[in-house]
Amino acid sequence: MPTGFDDVLSTYPRDPEYSYAVDAAYLTRSIEQEFQVQVPEALKSFWDLVGAGYFGKDRDLYFFGEGLRQEARDSLVVWGKKDFWGALLAPPSSGGPLWFAETCFGDQIGFRWNEGVALVTFLCVDTFEAVILANDFPLFFSDILAEPGRVIDPALLRGVVERLGRLPAGKHYGPIVSPLIGGSERPGNFHFESPNAHLRIAIATYAALGG
Repeated sequence: MPTGFDDVLSTYPRDPEYSYAVDAAYLTRSIEQEFQVQVPEALKSFWDLVGAGYFGKDRDLYFFGEGLRQEARDSLVVWGKKDFWGALLAPPSSGGPLWFAETCFGDQIGFRWNEGVALVTFLCVDTFEAVILANDFPLFFSDILAEPGRVIDPALLRGVVERLGRLPAGKHYGPIVSPLIGGSERPGNFHFESPNAHLRIAIATYAALGG
């Protein structure tokens, strides 16, 4: 059955083990209550028609869900309320990003509001480079995610999967030595790491360097 997100699902098919339906209305209410921020309509539609969990043959992407069932990762609300975000970014209610998805390398994909426009933002957690992926939220799904290689380096992912295997549920591919202190961005410098450890180590490294 067509969902309106067929191009996305063609590029990043659902993981049969760790993708699931989402109560979009419940998740939206939870976000609005916890973060005092409106959820873009296109994201509500994605949750309603597609769901959340892992997508891509190598679990390339993870979309956070509402936490009503056993999940491989934290719920969106739990992840968004982690204490390390407050040391790094403004809260969503003050124009900071709210992360709704991530890559297998832990890079964060979120939205933040600017003058009434929901901007899709991307944060590389290992270098702390941030970019705007789209200033039109539907374009994120119809263009950015529909095209392979826009949010993940396919050559790097192939090399890491060949070396380590498919990403286990609940893990990131994290650098052994941070690129911030000279670590290579080649496959040999990656290992499996828990998301909490990955983010805390990356933020501590960034802070120690004066970031």
